[in-house]
Order: sequence, then structure tokens, then C-alpha cells
Amino acid sequence: MDLNVNVEEQHSGTSTLAVGFSQSGGVTFQAGLSQTNFLGTGNSVSIDLSRSETQDYYNLSVTDPYFTIDGVRRGYNMYYRKTKLDDDYNVNNYVTDSFGGGINFGYPIDENQSISAGLNIDQTEVTTGPYVSTYVRDYLLANGGKATDTGTRCGVALVQDPATGLFSCPAGAELPFDNKFNGEFLTYNLNLGWSYNTLNRPVFPTSGMSHRVNGEIALPGSDVEYQKVTYDAQAFQPLGKGFVLRGYGKLGYGNDLPFYKNFYAGGFGSVRGYDNSTLGPKYPGVTFNETQTQDYDPEEVGGNALVQFGAELALPLPFKGDWTRQVRPVLFAEGAQVFDTQCDIPIGNLYLNSSNTQVNAKQYCEDNFGFDAGNMRYSVGAGFTWITMIGPLSLSYAYPLNEKSGDNTKNIQFEIGRTF
Repeated sequence: MDLNVNVEEQHSGTSTLAVGFSQSGGVTFQAGLSQTNFLGTGNSVSIDLSRSETQDYYNLSVTDPYFTIDGVRRGYNMYYRKTKLDDDYNVNNYVTDSFGGGINFGYPIDENQSISAGLNIDQTEVTTGPYVSTYVRDYLLANGGKATDTGTRCGVALVQDPATGLFSCPAGAELPFDNKFNGEFLTYNLNLGWSYNTLNRPVFPTSGMSHRVNGEIALPGSDVEYQKVTYDAQAFQPLGKGFVLRGYGKLGYGNDLPFYKNFYAGGFGSVRGYDNSTLGPKYPGVTFNETQTQDYDPEEVGGNALVQFGAELALPLPFKGDWTRQVRPVLFAEGAQVFDTQCDIPIGNLYLNSSNTQVNAKQYCEDNFGFDAGNMRYSVGAGFTWITMIGPLSLSYAYPLNEKSGDNTKNIQFEIGRTF
């Protein structure tokens, strides 16, 4: 008996175009090209481009999914990432230019878990503005950075003009101070990872769990040496009649982290109701500190330790139709904070208010930003995610439960491109 079989090859190439928006980063444009069987080699090649008002990112990767018969995957990548200063979105008063590349390997232990390891070379240049914090300035100068510009301050008490009532600095009493800085850091990084995933589907799961552990080690020979580890997890439990309970959390810790590797908290993916990345350690700008004037908008610099967790109750929709599978309303309660458990601050003083009161910088860090569960921030609220043609659209209303002086709160938060 003869058997004729017609085989139709699946398309191996895909392209993507996407537009996103977030209150923390503005409009984002994304484009990507991928080929899963490049030139018939079985290798996957992808190019990803992303541009927003705060960051540009370009990445080229090549992956051999069957590097060995045991299922070991090998990949290479090269990237360029540039952050931008934008008064409407940035919480930092510095920008970074980073480029690098690396090699990585992955191995599936079983159908639910895998491990990975990789080596990466990264070159990062940091350039500050004149209102960068004393924290960033001190780190740059202590690790090979240099001053690139100066400002002036009055070395004596200001004199009041009796005719106009205005204060001014006497002639010849102005003193220069450094107010802009630059630093470059070359690091050789070892990246390690483990993941476990039993979610029943990637979008809007209703059961299962996922765990991820990632470690990053800057190896000897790097301009700065540090260690960083993160763990995040989530679990879903169906309750019946369309209700789904989700618990989630993330922990992070770093040793000797450079400031541009710090953890941040606040906003979507952390604790809603607080503005994005605004919780935790804050320091006055160099210009304000040197002129002994109050900085009413100190720079958020992040911390070396992160704690965040929460719970969501996904609600069923009282409607029928295919579109209801693309929408998930939730009630949530969550908390988060970042801490500085090392306070590796040079000896010096900070001026935190207009009364010219001096505060020891290291003591200020230890008193305000060390690990303290009482400094956690919490919120409750409601929100929904809608899977649209241009990406996930998320909207939430959150009520901060224990905001404190200096917190930046935002009840309504909206973005395109993230699912809860």
C-alpha cells in the first residue's frame, strides 16, 4: 500500500510591533524580528528594539536550542542600553550608557524546572546632572569617577541690600564646588538562575505556581565587585465560581552594589498607590547641599535590600462572550519597601532643611533607611487588566494605608504593557 503524505512547513520567522505607555516612562515603541531556523541551522536569531522617553534598548541574540543531545541550550547576545533624563518621568538625576555581550547556557531539569548560567561583559558610563544626589556623587568619586563641571556658593553670610531687601554674596566671596560628575565601570559578570513553573497558562493563570531565583556576581578584575540575588514567586488557587486567589512576593539583596544596580519600590509591580520607584532612601542634591539650601525634591537612590508581597482576588465577570477571557478585574492588598542595610556612606554632613542644620550622612542613613519592618508601605485597591490588540492595558485605584511625610502617592495608575 502506498501512502502519500503532504508536509507543510511551519513559518519560522515572526515580527512584532508594539506601543506601550506607563506613567513612569511615557510612550514606548517596540519592534522585533525573530527567526527560529536561521539559514536552516536550527538556531534562533532575534533582534529587539525599544525606545521610550526614558530609555533606548537594542539587543541581538543567537540561540542554539539543542547544543547537546541532553537538551542544553547555548546562547549569545549583544546589547546597548541608554537612559535619558526627563523631568516628567525620571526619579534619578543621572543617565547611564551601557553596552556589552555574553554567553549563556540553559538546562531543563524536567518539564517544570530549569537552571541557567552565563558570563557577561558590561561597560557602563554614568553621567550626572547638576542636581544629582550626594549619595551618587560620593560613590562615583570613591570609585574612580571625576568631576566634569563646577558651580559656586557664597563662602560668607549673604548681605542684604537695604534698598531692595534682596540678599547677595559679597564680591570675591564666591567659592567653587563640583556639581557634575562622570564615571565608567567595566564588569565581568557571572549570572546564575533557577526557575520552577507549573502555571496552567502564561496569561491570566488560574492554578499553579512559579518560582525564580537569579544571582549576579561581578567577578574579580571588574572595576567594582558586587553580588546580587533576587527571588520572586507567585501562586494561583481557584476558589470556584470564577474566583481565583493569587499570592505573590519578591525578595532581593545585594552586597556592595553600585547605585545603578540598586532595587527600587513603588508603583506597578511593587506597591500600587505610591509613585513608581519613589520609596526608600533619598538624598539631597549636591547643589542644594553645598549651598546649604533645602532640597524639596531629594533624589530617590534605591537600596540594596528589597521586600515586597501581596495578594489578589480575581473576580468573575457577570457577562458572557469570548471577550471576557481577555479581561481580569482584581481586588488587591500589597506592601513593599527598599532598605540600605550597609550604609556605606563617606564621612560628611548633609543639610536637610533651610535652617542649615547639619546631619551626619552615615548616621542619617542608619537612622532612616536601615531594615525596619515599621517602614514598610502598604496599600489596598482594585484594578483590571485587559488584553488588547496593542498589548495588556492595566488600570488600578489604590489607597495607601500608611503613607508618611515625603512619600509620593498616586491613587490612579495606568499603563500599557504589563499584566497583574
